Amino acid sequence: MNVNLQEIINKLQTAKGELQKQQRFAQFATGLDKLISHTSEPLMLVVMGSFSTGKSSFINALLGEEIAAVEEKPTTAVVTKFCYGQQDKLLLHFRDGKVQSATPQEFTRMTAVNNEEKLNEVHEKLDYVERQMPLEILKQVSIIDSPGLNDLKEKRSEATERFVSKADTVLWMFSVVQLATREEMAAMDRLTPRLKPIAVVNKMDLLDEEEDNPQEFLAKARQTLNGRVQYVVGISAKYELEGKKENNTLKREIGNFAELEKAVADLVLPHHEKFKLNTLLDELGAYFAAFNRKFAQAKAENEAKKSGSYEEYMENEQAFMQTEDILIGVTSGIWDYCEREAGRNNELALYLLGVLYEGGISVLQDTDKALRFYQKAAMKNHQDAMINLHAYYSNHGSDAAANYWLRKIAEQGLAEAQNNLGNCLYKGSSCTVDKVEAVKWFKKAAEQGHAKAQYNLAYCLDKGIGCEKNKAEAFQWYKKSAEQG
Repeated sequence: MNVNLQEIINKLQTAKGELQKQQRFAQFATGLDKLISHTSEPLMLVVMGSFSTGKSSFINALLGEEIAAVEEKPTTAVVTKFCYGQQDKLLLHFRDGKVQSATPQEFTRMTAVNNEEKLNEVHEKLDYVERQMPLEILKQVSIIDSPGLNDLKEKRSEATERFVSKADTVLWMFSVVQLATREEMAAMDRLTPRLKPIAVVNKMDLLDEEEDNPQEFLAKARQTLNGRVQYVVGISAKYELEGKKENNTLKREIGNFAELEKAVADLVLPHHEKFKLNTLLDELGAYFAAFNRKFAQAKAENEAKKSGSYEEYMENEQAFMQTEDILIGVTSGIWDYCEREAGRNNELALYLLGVLYEGGISVLQDTDKALRFYQKAAMKNHQDAMINLHAYYSNHGSDAAANYWLRKIAEQGLAEAQNNLGNCLYKGSSCTVDKVEAVKWFKKAAEQGHAKAQYNLAYCLDKGIGCEKNKAEAFQWYKKSAEQG
């Protein structure tokens, strides 16, 4: 690829140091610090799927120890990160930014669903739990265990989505008991194309080989998942863990982790640098989008000073230019790679170029070019590109285009967009009134915990607007909305 990852990290570190000296934009040095940290870390592997697929059993088998709680009901209460450390260590990361140490013996209590009211209150405040362990496998990959898709509360969903956005690759767990539900397929479709997962079909030991040929079952799974995954492998996490603990070769053969490890070795590890570069493109897109908003606001405020104190105005303009010079250093190391990947319709590169052209960072500002890059990225299902297109067309009075992208964002599963689309259909402010469809979108957002959508749905059920009147159900949604303030 002719791209040196360490050189890029060095440029990020230089820019961080320079930004720290800039009083107005010093806060963005912290953002670069996070980019440096993520780019320098081992590959991040996120394990996703429904709770019944045995994700926790799989992680136990992968690590060779019974670490995660395993039961016949949802067990993972918070997102859990397993990473390398010279000593076994447990860190609790709270949503307010605080980090607290705990003993490894407390791991299950801190991560598993339970009936302790006080502990569940702690779970609600936790962002994620980090377990550092001196295991060789964790030198190559950090493993993220996410709550089951069918057990996601709004706060857990936020943390899961954030880790998925930073993921280098995804292992998607399925079970032979119920393969690829509609919910799972929809969730997979929402993944960015760069995270096309390796499908892991667990509990193969439950197949009755007289009735279900394992190879035929997996062939059917490949056909069902066609286009959504890059590889399908059948395993038994139960037998793999037992085999490791008992040093039993036969059980480990049944477990079939050797095939999974080969898939990871062939499809993931050789592409470490490319995965990290793509993750960096993704995070730089978000970083510069946030910077653009702050920078545009600062420039607008400075324009107001032009007619007053021209000297102060020019001092600020000089500071802005110095900041731009620093940011050019951030993009210079990855610019060629970004352009090359954009030429291959890599949605991460397309979005980043859109952000850079919109803000005039490293290039002359060009809104038309930015929109073209955003549109290409959006056509590859890049959610933030869709959001930017919707915002632009909304601000420039193009209702048809704005509503098109609003619907696309809603279909991606963003609760705010679903509620906004419901409002649009309900009020007919910029689209055709359809109160029946409005109620459907309110419900989708309400089920994700969106407070305003919960109220909107309750009101429709209460009054029988766009749906049958149902006072009892309306009361429940009013209550949920009220509990959120």
